[in-house]
Amino acid sequence: MNGPLGIAVYGTNLFVADSFNGRIDEYTTSGATVNASLITGLTGDNLYGPQDIAVSGSNLFVTNYNFVSNGDIGAINEYTTSGATVKAPLVLSSTLGLRAIAVFGSDLFVTNWANGTIGEYTTSGETVNESLITVNDSSGGIVVVPVPEPSTALLLSESREDNVGSGPLRPSAHAEAKTRDRSCAFAQFA
Repeated sequence: MNGPLGIAVYGTNLFVADSFNGRIDEYTTSGATVNASLITGLTGDNLYGPQDIAVSGSNLFVTNYNFVSNGDIGAINEYTTSGATVKAPLVLSSTLGLRAIAVFGSDLFVTNWANGTIGEYTTSGETVNESLITVNDSSGGIVVVPVPEPSTALLLSESREDNVGSGPLRPSAHAEAKTRDRSCAFAQFA
């Protein structure tokens, strides 16, 4: 993977997951550079190939393609928007393919392209369900949006090998997913 993959907006700043260079960059929404190396692949953090970013309050949650010190498995790391490490790793995955991440309340939803699932974790690092939804194809991007009652969600999917997030969304064959006591919908991109 080369170059920037995921972005997140916080106030008037953009945080960019620069996978190829193993860092998180910060820019303004008008394109000015704030810090082109806000978070880098320090040995203790093992930020090797950041894939995507989600913002909750003043914290960044970053999916990491390759957590080097534990034998090439995926991780979710937590940092502040000022670049300080909160916990790295926050979550270690049993597989390598963690890619896109979205935050909803105190839950993180993460796509895993290696096994075609969307997993659920808490923002404190606990695994809720590593295979919450099986999408039967490579999972790219994800967004979680509130929906009115009843508390079910429709999974939307578009499979595009080379254009992450491009093209129209369509209802997936994977239909409805219960969201327990919260109301949210998942949109998944390949």
